[in-house]
Amino acid sequence: MKQGMKLISCIMISMIALTFCLYPKQVQAETLGDVKKKLAQLEKEYAEQEADANQTKDKINTNNQTVEQLKKEVSQLQSDIKKLQNEIEELNKKADKKNEEVKKVINFVQVSNGENAYLEYAFGAQDFTDFIYRISVSEQVSDYNDQLIKEYNKMVKESEKKQKEMDEKQKSLTEKQKELEEETKKLGEHLTEVTDIKMSTKDEIEMQKEAIAMLEKLGCKDNEDTKTCGRVPPVTGNTGGPGTGSNPIGQLPAGTSFLRPIIEGYVTSEYGYRLNPVTGNYELHEALDMSQKGTVPIYPAADGIVIGTRNRSSCGGNMIFIIHTVNGKKYTTEYAHLRRIDVSVGQVVTQNTQIGIMGGDKNSEWWDNCSNVQHLHFGIANGHYLKDYMSWNTFIANTYDPRKTVNFPWSGGATDYFKDRTTMY
Repeated sequence: MKQGMKLISCIMISMIALTFCLYPKQVQAETLGDVKKKLAQLEKEYAEQEADANQTKDKINTNNQTVEQLKKEVSQLQSDIKKLQNEIEELNKKADKKNEEVKKVINFVQVSNGENAYLEYAFGAQDFTDFIYRISVSEQVSDYNDQLIKEYNKMVKESEKKQKEMDEKQKSLTEKQKELEEETKKLGEHLTEVTDIKMSTKDEIEMQKEAIAMLEKLGCKDNEDTKTCGRVPPVTGNTGGPGTGSNPIGQLPAGTSFLRPIIEGYVTSEYGYRLNPVTGNYELHEALDMSQKGTVPIYPAADGIVIGTRNRSSCGGNMIFIIHTVNGKKYTTEYAHLRRIDVSVGQVVTQNTQIGIMGGDKNSEWWDNCSNVQHLHFGIANGHYLKDYMSWNTFIANTYDPRKTVNFPWSGGATDYFKDRTTMY
């Protein structure tokens, strides 16, 4: 009897183990309820950060002083390199001139039989006085020739020395720039502290609340995966829209290509680390800047749905974030420094929908502290911001050079002009 029970137990254990092997545990998707919990945690952290503000400011001030010192060193190195370049160029000019003089003297001396020209000249004297004179002249010419060669060689060596010094300073400059970048990154706990556009924790909380409200409006429940729940409403009030029937939010209106967000203009700043012209800090410019005069309408780079907006942000001004699905891949585009926002969160847009007007002029958008002149700050990131992930820091980490996805002209110069949304010039 006992043996039978043992046999039955062994069979049951084997069946349970087999079940786990055949049906492995699924990774739990992030539900709307999970997102709400994260939002609550973010609000709690924000309250703690506000209480600890003074200590944080002290730390930032200390790091700022280090950054300022490094900036001065970088600036001095750049100045030294420029000075050395000018000195090397001047030395090379003098050396070339001295080389020509040497060639003329050597040519004069060696017209006939090389060094024998001195003797021929000396023994061609008419009398002893003339002989002594000619010997003296020959010695002077020879000495002058030797001196010219010495001076030329000295200039060449000095030029080589300065070139070596300049190379060392260039290497030091590169190291200082890396050090500056690292010190700048220490200015805060988040990557956003070193980015061109900054999102305050307060604004981030508000955007997350708006996104949650939108997801609920589209039909998402607390126990459903945010990546797939809800349905996108049909496009309204636009021609050439992505369709009349609603789509699951995980699919979105499907696009096949990207267009430039303005009809005509020129690229004024590239993606990557740079010295911010407004703040003077070395920061990550996580977008491509483009500009044009007058009233410039802004359009979505691809069909999609407005996932977030910010009004009068202190660093970015009026901003719009749109999520897209293009060729089966998920993207989010960012449009900052706007004078006006013409869309709302949850609105479905096409590439022909006007979403706003270019801004960034400090005289008009005085509240935007991160822009001096009119331009559009256009960014692109992988994934769906405020749906696949919620934090601003994650969005920044997912950004990349828009040129890799959107067709912009490239000349390597200060500006790259284009006259429509697709053609290369």
